[in-house]
Amino acid sequence: MNSRTPANAGGDEGVALKSLAQQRKEQRNLFLHCFLSRTEYELYGFGRSDRDYSYMLNFLSIHGIRNRFRLILNDNNWKGVLDNKWFFHLHFRQFGFPVPETYGVYLPGSGMSAAGKRLGTREELRALLEELRPESLVIKPVGGIMGHGVMILSELQYGNGAIGAVTSNGQVLGFDDIAGKLDTPPDVHYRMRSYQLDLPGYVLQARLKQHAFLNAIAPYTTNTIRVVTFLDADNEVHVHFSIVRVGRKGSTADNWDRGGISIAVDPASGVLGRGVLKPKYGAQRVESHPDTGVRFVGLQMPFWNEVLDLCSRASRVIPNLRSVGWDVALTPDGPVIVEGNPDWDLPMVQVHTDGLLQPDVRRQLASFGIKFPEGTLPPISLREWSTWLTDSKNHAIARRVYERFGRTNRAY
Repeated sequence: MNSRTPANAGGDEGVALKSLAQQRKEQRNLFLHCFLSRTEYELYGFGRSDRDYSYMLNFLSIHGIRNRFRLILNDNNWKGVLDNKWFFHLHFRQFGFPVPETYGVYLPGSGMSAAGKRLGTREELRALLEELRPESLVIKPVGGIMGHGVMILSELQYGNGAIGAVTSNGQVLGFDDIAGKLDTPPDVHYRMRSYQLDLPGYVLQARLKQHAFLNAIAPYTTNTIRVVTFLDADNEVHVHFSIVRVGRKGSTADNWDRGGISIAVDPASGVLGRGVLKPKYGAQRVESHPDTGVRFVGLQMPFWNEVLDLCSRASRVIPNLRSVGWDVALTPDGPVIVEGNPDWDLPMVQVHTDGLLQPDVRRQLASFGIKFPEGTLPPISLREWSTWLTDSKNHAIARRVYERFGRTNRAY
């Protein structure tokens, strides 16, 4: 299994910056020629004086990954195996992978438990909990993304026919509160070009016990390792990126979109590098956790070889999905695969590197007919611009976006 070592891409500390006029010119050119947004320009530190177009074109843009990279490498017809958390559990349990214990999928009127019993009413939910008596419970939307809609019951209480719970943030709930959450359709909707996901229901899982290494850095959430694998034309697995996400105090999820920290992990050694917050949370680069004060730079991730082996094996049992971001939890007994993401977050991982599009990766992509500009800016593609304008709601919106030099990805 091949891997790439992350570079010390990052902030502008101690490095001279280009003039504002030059930065604006480059932002405009990169958007016009490559649809790379101003936010991406700032996140990747392109304003540094030592970074020219030949360097900047090594970075895959959000537009490029959505409209070229994934359209060819990941078949929409197979994404449901990963995006549907119930299907994910059934698929990987079948192949013997370590996955979180899953009690069932609750869907009003038609859910089912892992044992094949009905799980679609409050009475059936109560019966399942009384039968299994789990000590804790993680409730996730079946089609959940970025930690939205997750409820963590860190403690379940049983007695005198009553069921109660305490959430991870200390809120006390009764059984009706839990059932009310499950009877409320998840407000999670996911849409990409030619693909959308609107799944009802929730999966019910056991809460994993976290390894002391990650618990010491951030005890607030179950922190996960993100490993992005690529299955090449010869069915050899490559690691394109590896990071660990750690949560913040007061949060229920480690997701970057929820304020978590993305920490670089050297795929060759498992040694941690610097962390970065998502731009909408300040894009701050850190070497210690802001809440616990624990310094993580230079620490060695436990079970690293086992993590890579787990992700490598998982990438071989998913038909027609060649680029996947795997989320792995670390328990005292080793890694557990939590989920796989065919539409993984590009900036969260690429920010730690000198760009995905290095010579070895370009060769891998060329086998599938995928080529991206390198060295100098490509000509403006009128055909691609026409498609982009057609996809916009109207030309007025497109014009305003252009005037902001490509702030096309406001979530960042």
